[in-house]
Amino acid sequence: MSLASCKLAIKQTGLDDPLIDAAIRNLEAHEYDNAPLMASLKHLVEMLDGKYFVSQEIHFKTGGDDGVYRALFAKARAANAVLFALNPDPFVAATHSIYESCAAVGTAQTETAVCEVLQAR
Repeated sequence: MSLASCKLAIKQTGLDDPLIDAAIRNLEAHEYDNAPLMASLKHLVEMLDGKYFVSQEIHFKTGGDDGVYRALFAKARAANAVLFALNPDPFVAATHSIYESCAAVGTAQTETAVCEVLQAR
């Protein structure tokens, strides 16, 4: 479920980063709790959050289209979904990564992706 929701969030937000690709490979191989990868992902999430906050602040000061900061928010949430999916505790991985995916792309799309996985089992 975590992998499906992460892939959805990555695709829908256009998140493109080699760290994300490496993390997805780890998830596909059922390799979790890779400390160096998780530290790098945490840094990526912090960087994306920083860009989002700056963009949001500029938007609120100047007005205009909110699409830029919303897109950055979605990418940061997608990256955080991937980070959480690597958690060695399956409950934390599933609940937190799905929550972040919902924040990135919406509940309906995430629910569809998760239900498809559950129905396939």
